[in-house]
Amino acid sequence: MPELLCTPERLFLYTHMLHAEPCEGVVDEEGRPDYGRLFLAVRRALARHRVRGAVYLALSPELLLLHEAPFPSFEGFPLDEAILAEAQRNPFFRDADLVVDYDLLRPEGPARVWVLFAALPREAARRMARGLRARRIEPWPLALWRAAKARYGNELRFFVLESVSNTLAAFGGGRLLGFRRLTRPVAEGGEALAEEVLRSLQLFEAHPPTDRALVFGLPESPELEGLPAGAVDTGLPLEELKQAAWSKEPPFLDLRPRRTHLGEGMPPAEQRALLAAALLVAAALAVGSYLGAERARLSEQVEELRAEVQRLEEEGIEAAYAPLPTGPGARELKEIALGLPKGLWLTELSASREGVVLTGRAESPYLPIELAERLEAELAALARSEEGLYDWEVRRALAPETR
Repeated sequence: MPELLCTPERLFLYTHMLHAEPCEGVVDEEGRPDYGRLFLAVRRALARHRVRGAVYLALSPELLLLHEAPFPSFEGFPLDEAILAEAQRNPFFRDADLVVDYDLLRPEGPARVWVLFAALPREAARRMARGLRARRIEPWPLALWRAAKARYGNELRFFVLESVSNTLAAFGGGRLLGFRRLTRPVAEGGEALAEEVLRSLQLFEAHPPTDRALVFGLPESPELEGLPAGAVDTGLPLEELKQAAWSKEPPFLDLRPRRTHLGEGMPPAEQRALLAAALLVAAALAVGSYLGAERARLSEQVEELRAEVQRLEEEGIEAAYAPLPTGPGARELKEIALGLPKGLWLTELSASREGVVLTGRAESPYLPIELAERLEAELAALARSEEGLYDWEVRRALAPETR
């Protein structure tokens, strides 16, 4: 499946090889994107290279909003609405109907969480998804970040420096620590660029020098010296970038318009009226069948209980209390069982003499944070899934005396 990267100056299309074409007039003098011209430029490029079928579409930060910011972290906080309001503060998107997607990066204390989010006008996103058959619409350079994470893993501290949109991103412990667009051109290199990279890493608390650095550019990657890293890798095989483009490992964002739910986008007063009408209709239908359904349910439960009593009498059950578990991790497992918040559940639990690792899903991003605080453990991973739930991983080391 082809991959396409759009910038204000050039289009990069990767099929069995890399194609680069000029792209002019898609951003005005004020920096405002012209999505109509961008759509036509992309469609011409796809037609010229006889590309048919679905594509991956990446847009550089000049063509959409890509930002990270801290938000309050407590149960009941309307995170979706807060992120949308923050996106609409952008002067190019003020009061616009936007498609917004976000990824939870890391907690900051008990009251805040850092969020990476992106936004694109809904009409432009809809036209690209339908007219270009975009299977994914994502900000650049997220695919490059995922490729670097796949290469270096969670153990190394590293940063990614790329010249396509002139950005720097720092990673540690498998997490994005921060990113920014640089003022010095990456392609030119030099001492001033190295100093700006060093200051940025210090701002992100990445503790330079890092273990590794990846320098990337299209169509060629620049050769840079003096960067604050133990080793510098220049360039990346495009096949690795292609694989990362379709990966769903965090950070992962998709700006394709989702299906609009009933009442979405209507004024609040009309939404409340629609909700009240729907509740009245549902109540009327439920009352008509409630008594019959309840009677059938109770009758079925009575029969099940009778069958269970008969089974127990036949087997001659001898009551006994099972001994409580002992050994390494027993106390931690008991605390885990008592500490699971409502709306959060486990999908996997593993224990060893080193510690306990929990993975699971939650209805709210704040529940895994609350669980980690209760258990005095580390929240190792937190990401939103396509179903609107949140995948998480919590790790707790055993105390030396219990190993």
